[in-house]
Amino acid sequence: MGGFLGLHQRWDQIQATLIGGWIQGQPGSALSNAATANGVYTAGFGLTYLAARGRYSVAYEARGTQYAGVPAPREVSLGIFRMVTDRLAIRGSFIAGLNDGGPRTSVGVGIVYWPK
Repeated sequence: MGGFLGLHQRWDQIQATLIGGWIQGQPGSALSNAATANGVYTAGFGLTYLAARGRYSVAYEARGTQYAGVPAPREVSLGIFRMVTDRLAIRGSFIAGLNDGGPRTSVGVGIVYWPK
């Protein structure tokens, strides 16, 4: 169980986003461990540039530790979503871990198509 709050502020073509949340584990649950039984937070900040045919973003996210003895993850991400035609878009993401709490890097590339 948990909850999240996202706040957005837009100035013309720039949007700032602030997020925060909490996930509460269930003590004694098969999916819970000592670290998550007390709850795990997530918090982040992002900036997005909204262009005529796409959006480009940069963000920072911090989460509470999910396992005892493992540092809480800190990550920075870059994202792109660009319309190529009226029905075709490309999407890409790059995430870099800033500490040993999560993966070092992650890269994603995708094609989005809307049929008639």
